[in-house]
Amino acid sequence: MIDAAITCDAMDDLYDVERFPFYREPYLLVVPRGLEAEFADLDLREILVRHRLVRHSERSYVGAQVERHLSRLGIRPPRAFEFDTSDSLVAMVATGMGVAITTPLCLLQGLAHAAQVSALPLPGPGFFRELLLVTRRGDLSSLAPRIAEMARTSITTQAMPRIRTLVPWFTQDY
Repeated sequence: MIDAAITCDAMDDLYDVERFPFYREPYLLVVPRGLEAEFADLDLREILVRHRLVRHSERSYVGAQVERHLSRLGIRPPRAFEFDTSDSLVAMVATGMGVAITTPLCLLQGLAHAAQVSALPLPGPGFFRELLLVTRRGDLSSLAPRIAEMARTSITTQAMPRIRTLVPWFTQDY
């Protein structure tokens, strides 16, 4: 059994764990750089009719969350590309193969290709990913909040400045 995990899965089906959320981020639309104006007045359904969706693997939490969001909206884009890593997903968008729905931290994982993409607010109703520390109930009771705070501080001081260079309009107010 694991003592603690940093995850985006709240493990809601487990009753004997404690959850310490420390970061919440919105999903974004990632498009090839230079095509931003093409997306200005389009809703998500129209965007995904005109452009292939480069997907996170549905086996991943992020991929499953994106698929649930699209399903709630009644949008079922054809399956074309699906990737296990954010780096590959961003690389495909950078080469013009389509658009992607991802998060700022996932975009940061594709940093090698980030200069060739732009991140836009996701059209329509937004949705979010939450990162949290999960521990067994009663274990690490005094330590867990401090670990979660250290993780929050790390994101704020290390990741956020880099994210803001990729997504200048992004704030941590989510």
